[in-house]
Amino acid sequence: MMEEAKIQSCLDQVARCVKKGNGYVISTHCMYPSGEHVSIHINKTGKEYFITDASSAFLEVLSYGIDVTKTHLKRAAILSDAIGAVFDKGEFSIRDVSESNLAAAILWLANFVQKWVGEISYDYEIKMEEQLKLQVNENLHKIFFKEKIKQNVALTGLSTKKYTVDNIVYLEQRKKPLIVDVIPNHHNAISASYLKHSDIKKNTSEYIHEAIIDNHSVWKAENINVLSDVFDGVLKASNLDPLKKLALPAR
Repeated sequence: MMEEAKIQSCLDQVARCVKKGNGYVISTHCMYPSGEHVSIHINKTGKEYFITDASSAFLEVLSYGIDVTKTHLKRAAILSDAIGAVFDKGEFSIRDVSESNLAAAILWLANFVQKWVGEISYDYEIKMEEQLKLQVNENLHKIFFKEKIKQNVALTGLSTKKYTVDNIVYLEQRKKPLIVDVIPNHHNAISASYLKHSDIKKNTSEYIHEAIIDNHSVWKAENINVLSDVFDGVLKASNLDPLKKLALPAR
């Protein structure tokens, strides 16, 4: 029984019920890409229950700097209908839930909003990364000779895992080539980039590591700090001028 109590205590940390106003808020085990837990709000209406995400999924997407499009809203409505939910004014909800179906409905809604946010976040990440890579590629060719730039180069980390870096610039009369990697303002991309460059650096000190970030998103200071821990510099894609000094012959 002691072990059972320990396990239950751990579970309580990821699935909590807190009274709020006339209802309750359930913090579920489901997580958004940001690491925030999906919360479901519950109110009793007569003998049945009304459950909602209280627009948390919609607000989560906006917090990533993503504009919610008509396509996103249409998909939300279609998917909601498929699980018997309603999407209205940015809020996902399920009405008239019986007590016997309450636990299942909470899980359905939590998993659903997690999936909706995850899909939008992933599509946005891919789109932003493609745009950034094109912009960085154009700007690099304004600074360095084309033959000095190699794209999509495979490097090996200390873990023996192989990674692909966006660009390696082989500098004139310099021992260390320059890695130029594009980092979208997205939680998954930031974490993956940190792990990639940390692993490569542990395996070799042969390279200079430069992170290039987008110009439009509002970056959190803590995310810049994370990149600064593993990159030698963090530049905005619109201004790669600090790299011009590296194009000069070494004295």
